[in-house]
Amino acid sequence: MPPPVLMEVWDAHGHSLPVHNTGGDGGGFNYQLTIPFDTPLSFQIVSAKLKLSDSAGLALPAGPASPGGGPVNSSQTAFQHNSGDPNPKSFQFTITGVNP
Repeated sequence: MPPPVLMEVWDAHGHSLPVHNTGGDGGGFNYQLTIPFDTPLSFQIVSAKLKLSDSAGLALPAGPASPGGGPVNSSQTAFQHNSGDPNPKSFQFTITGVNP
């Protein structure tokens, strides 16, 4: 059975970088990973079971159907943390419900 939410970061060579759960707080669960400098990356979040929204509260678009036939919410964002940037890129998503 697939996990309720899948998060991955990919480099330009198709290598997946691990995302680690670092605990939770009143705002939810937190995940992080070490970002290499000056490397084009892509962050992807996917869920077939949960409805997700981005940091602006906009629902993630429905993508191709899951193997079970239901909707899949997903987002993919290209980014890069350049040498000298003061803060690494961060992403925030909210679970807004359950897909039927």
